[in-house]
Amino acid sequence: MVPERAERYLIKIFEYKNQTRQFAGLKITGKVVPHVPQHFSSVAWRVSLGKKILMYSGDSGFSEKLITSARNADIAVVEASVSSKMFEELGPRPNHLSPYECGLIAAKAGVKKLVLSHLYDTATKGQIVKEARKNFSGKIIVSRDLEVVRA
Repeated sequence: MVPERAERYLIKIFEYKNQTRQFAGLKITGKVVPHVPQHFSSVAWRVSLGKKILMYSGDSGFSEKLITSARNADIAVVEASVSSKMFEELGPRPNHLSPYECGLIAAKAGVKKLVLSHLYDTATKGQIVKEARKNFSGKIIVSRDLEVVRA
């Protein structure tokens, strides 16, 4: 972080890409998804606790790995930063998703509740939901900072 702190801390970083870990009933599976591979990876996470499943995507272009990660999730939090206009004009982007694509992922995966995140100010909440609704008939939430969503 900038500025650097005077204190030094030992930090161990474990990246669980394409792996599953279990911690006292909590099961976490990471899958590398397409973003900007020449610079860094992005990961989608599937978190299970008992019968509840949460899927969370990092930045990503459309991928079957997102569908696999979201399969039967109670909640899928998916980034939707490509505006409908950009999607219509340029088509799918290799590193970000549109609400339309998020709805498609949720529908194919059998998601119960779709939470759209990583939004830009280029569309209204209604426009975002309308695009996702073209493919997904379940519950759609357009996220807000610090919002709490329950399964």
